[in-house]
Amino acid sequence: MAALRPFVEKTARELIDTLAEREQADLLGEFAHPLSTALICELVGVDAADQDRVCAWIRDFAYGDGSGIMEGLAGIVEYTKDLVARRRAEPTTWCRRCWRTAG
Repeated sequence: MAALRPFVEKTARELIDTLAEREQADLLGEFAHPLSTALICELVGVDAADQDRVCAWIRDFAYGDGSGIMEGLAGIVEYTKDLVARRRAEPTTWCRRCWRTAG
């Protein structure tokens, strides 16, 4: 978990900087949710190019008004299946480190 600290601090700082420019903000919707979904993407190993899309699915599924639950869930499931297949075929340094730690 200590290895994630720089990522969490950088992401939190970026979110806070954006919120600091305004008079009012939705702390839950504009800080806590984006931070937690970004962390989930980082933990799972979502490619940087896909993070906005995957984070949107997570937000729709977990925090939305209910209208995007099925689409969000389907997107997460399909993306995860594809991600697992890609990581099995071409493990990243992150995957190898996790497998060594787990095994």
